[in-house]
Amino acid sequence: RGGTATARAIAPLLDQRHRGNSEGCTGIGGAIKKFHSPTWIVVAQIGLLYSAVFPFETIETDFLEDEWGVSMDYVGWFTSLGTAFGLVAWAWGFCIKTRRGLLRCSFVGWATILLAFLMLMLRDPSRQGVAVLAIGLFGISYSFLSTTLWILLPGTLPEGDEGYNEGAVSMSYVSMSLGMLLSNFMAGALHDLIGYGATMTWFAMLAVIGLVSMRELWAGFPISASSSDASGGLHAGAA
Repeated sequence: RGGTATARAIAPLLDQRHRGNSEGCTGIGGAIKKFHSPTWIVVAQIGLLYSAVFPFETIETDFLEDEWGVSMDYVGWFTSLGTAFGLVAWAWGFCIKTRRGLLRCSFVGWATILLAFLMLMLRDPSRQGVAVLAIGLFGISYSFLSTTLWILLPGTLPEGDEGYNEGAVSMSYVSMSLGMLLSNFMAGALHDLIGYGATMTWFAMLAVIGLVSMRELWAGFPISASSSDASGGLHAGAA
């Protein structure tokens, strides 16, 4: 009648978990429903960033050889320049400690990656130094944004259940996966139908959307002068 000792021990825990779920956030699905717009903006920005970066890196070698006239003997040095900045990406979090600084520099990061794509659209084999500079700017902006966006994300979440963090990370990876799927398809289709110019225009357009959405993210958070925590407290402005 009383059941086993194990059953008698587990039953209260299950009942407590049921009560907790009914009162608060019901797992990842319930957490996602309670996200404020700043969370969705950061999630979308993560998807936009990876949609612009990885598809570009997929075609980067052929693009530099065909459009910029870079020799096969040296193109590896060009492409490695951008990824080299990833080695120091971790340092950005130590360099910029305030939320205001992160938002401002993230805005500059999107503007820089846009400038890099516009420079690469010149496609002048006689000015390969421009391509080197553009790839360097591309690497710097990517290494910065790939760090700061993940730092900003937790601060956009409501207080409370761990499901918020799990939901935000899950949706960020969904955004990345869907974004890269679409962007790879678009980059390939535009190249086949029109050429590299259209493909680079597509990447530049993604950077423009990232730039505009960062402005919206900034506008969504009244930042007090006393705010010094880079990742916490953003939810207060979204309540």
